[in-house]
Amino acid sequence: MALDPKNPTNSQAAPAASAAAQPAPGAAQQQGLTIRQVDRPECAEIFADSVSSLYFDGQTLRLELGVTRFDEVKQNTPLTARRYPACRLVLSPAGAMELINRTQQIGQALAQANAARAKPAESKPSDSGPLL
Repeated sequence: MALDPKNPTNSQAAPAASAAAQPAPGAAQQQGLTIRQVDRPECAEIFADSVSSLYFDGQTLRLELGVTRFDEVKQNTPLTARRYPACRLVLSPAGAMELINRTQQIGQALAQANAARAKPAESKPSDSGPLL
């Protein structure tokens, strides 16, 4: 079934459309291909608080993200919780590399921001001058 230009969220055509919009920007520009990012406001946002599994089979990277739900709290009993799958994401090798690269960039930025925040507290200049 062809993609209806008036309805880009057609369920059969959506995976192909989203896959075409996701290749790494550098790889796409080398081939002379221009890709426009198209927003889909109806696309669900998923919250996860854990990575349940991560598996690379040589062709795809499979991630299962989980969410933890606490059981009812009862007096004099230990806290218990259950972890449910929230999302199963499958990436091509190119998509996996882009995810890894971008995650590393964010990690470096967070580390730099944390280091910059810690330095002013550690090395406050003394305004009292030298002691005689």
